[in-house]
Amino acid sequence: MSAEKYRVTLTFEKPRFHKHMESVIPNMDRIIGRAVTNFKENENSFQIYIEARDTVAVRAALGSVTKWILIANRIIEEVN
Repeated sequence: MSAEKYRVTLTFEKPRFHKHMESVIPNMDRIIGRAVTNFKENENSFQIYIEARDTVAVRAALGSVTKWILIANRIIEEVN
């Protein structure tokens, strides 16, 4: 079995996605199934890192993160 890992980085503009990230940050920096996710930010952006040993695990974690952001977006739209 290969020790190779697959990595995906999602980058979001800080001003545009600030409220979204506030709602998903509590779910970051944890293991999602067989993938590990981490959250970082700098002056201009937020980054979500996903890492796993297989593409199926990366896809599942990517789906979870995407779902969290879409739900946050719907809530923000409804409130505003």
